[in-house]
Amino acid sequence: RAVVEKVEGGGGGCAWLHGVDHLCYLERTHFSRLTQLPEVSMLVPVQCRTVRLVTSQLDRRAIDKVFRVRLRGEKHGFKRLELLPVGDENENARDQPCRAGDHEGLNGSLMSKPRQQNEQLKDIDNKTVKLSVGKTMDLTILHVDSPTAVYMCPDQYQLKQFQKQLYRTASGLQFDPEFVPTTDAIVLARSLMDSNWYRVKVISCTEGRVRFFCPDFGFSEEVPLDNIRRINSRLSETFLSKEFLACRCVLSDWREGTDPPTEVEISAIKKILRVSANKVQTRVMSKRDGVYVVDIQGVSREELNTEGEVERGETGVKEELARLKMEMEMLKLEIANKDRTDVICTVHCIV
Repeated sequence: RAVVEKVEGGGGGCAWLHGVDHLCYLERTHFSRLTQLPEVSMLVPVQCRTVRLVTSQLDRRAIDKVFRVRLRGEKHGFKRLELLPVGDENENARDQPCRAGDHEGLNGSLMSKPRQQNEQLKDIDNKTVKLSVGKTMDLTILHVDSPTAVYMCPDQYQLKQFQKQLYRTASGLQFDPEFVPTTDAIVLARSLMDSNWYRVKVISCTEGRVRFFCPDFGFSEEVPLDNIRRINSRLSETFLSKEFLACRCVLSDWREGTDPPTEVEISAIKKILRVSANKVQTRVMSKRDGVYVVDIQGVSREELNTEGEVERGETGVKEELARLKMEMEMLKLEIANKDRTDVICTVHCIV
């Protein structure tokens, strides 16, 4: 993941970036090599932070060494800290262990493909956190496929802590070329879009490609086999026993028995319901077949379609104005060419 610092020369120029998970500075002249992050990445903390060191003498030998962190406040927006080697007699119990280049304990900021929901997944609801039917809850939007597939989480803090632990564990696991996951198996997978690790359920595994569904965020993806890690017996209690954290919801105006959502409605809902760390007040109306029917204030099918008609009308007017402008330009060009021809004829006559 990287942040764009500046772009020179427009589409034919170059982009300057700096990494947020690794310390690096990049120049890219081919924009096709850049891919915009999915919004769900906002919920995963960055893995590298810039800080101010206090009385710490470091050189290249400190790379990959383990230290303890002693926070010393904040200055000009940067954390001030002192790094103490592990085993230093001056360290105290409140200091936090940290590896050089890895500042999870200091992360306060959050970062940011269309991903398709697979409705054939089984038994997900039995292991998913529950929403309180009949109550209004503060929920976090994790992924939006359509008005009938909105994935929401009731415990954002639990999700963040789980993802931190998962990322740290999965990053230390090695690829096993002899391991081939089976359908419905729970494994760890690294997304191609944001390079983050997720707990996933396997949909299929063929020709070295694994398609999966992520029950903690609600998206589906296909990755190469070497992006998959087995959950062994040592990790099973941590990653297999814990509940999935994304509840599938359908907006009340699109519940069962109503007309299916149109392409215009799907596009509009994705713009309205943004994935972010901000919580949304949601009334949980009912639950059926593992799907919650919810009502979110300000999201109305009738109003959405009315606004869509107005927008389409405005688009039609703009297109008509553009067409008339083009006709005027063509007319001016014809007049200019006619005047030039008349002048040439007049000159010939005089000669």
